[in-house]
Amino acid sequence: MKKITLGLSLLSALVSANALSAPTANIKVTGDIKPPTCTVNGLTQNDILFDLGNISPSLIPQSEPYLYPKGIAENTVNIECDVDTYLTFNATDTYASSSLTIPDIITGNKDPVVFHLVDAKDTTKSVGGIFFYWKNVKVDGKAAFISSSNDANSNASSGNDILVTEVTNGWTNTQQFKVDKNSLDLVAGKLFSATFATPTNVTSYPTFLLSGKELSDKSIDTSNSVDFIGEAVLTFNFGV
Repeated sequence: MKKITLGLSLLSALVSANALSAPTANIKVTGDIKPPTCTVNGLTQNDILFDLGNISPSLIPQSEPYLYPKGIAENTVNIECDVDTYLTFNATDTYASSSLTIPDIITGNKDPVVFHLVDAKDTTKSVGGIFFYWKNVKVDGKAAFISSSNDANSNASSGNDILVTEVTNGWTNTQQFKVDKNSLDLVAGKLFSATFATPTNVTSYPTFLLSGKELSDKSIDTSNSVDFIGEAVLTFNFGV
């Protein structure tokens, strides 16, 4: 009887030893939800320069606006974020409060589309206007679209690639135009890019200076050097 009892005790000990030595694996999950940190062309705030160059006062007609050549300026904007995100933006015109009479050659409701050029010495005096459009749109190096919503200035005369003030635009999988902003088919990514340029259609969207008479009526003397500036501010958001 003792042998049998001893045998059972040894078996029990062996089974317990095997149970204690069994390997284990812990599957741990980690993650983070945080607002993206993004840069524009490598900086948190960046000036994208459109240099229209110098022109002689003699080139400005007395009774008609001066029209710059088509596609005179362009620049590429790269927005790089540290995590995947959606990206939208709105544009505002810093000098929108300056009085500007849009030339008759520009038809339709272009007020929300033209960005004012003003006298650098007195920014209450507009000297002309500029339009912008986008091209070469990409997300993470792949072709994409910038689409616009109808949340502001929906009656503006513009195409689906023209920058309109206050409107929510976003990088999307498909081309959309004047849709509800919550219906934008946004595409997620880390690197968003687009080239902003002055339009090639100088009839509908010209970069222009006011006529000599209009400038004179504003007491702007073009016989001396006149520096002018304009500014479109793009404010980016992570979603709509």
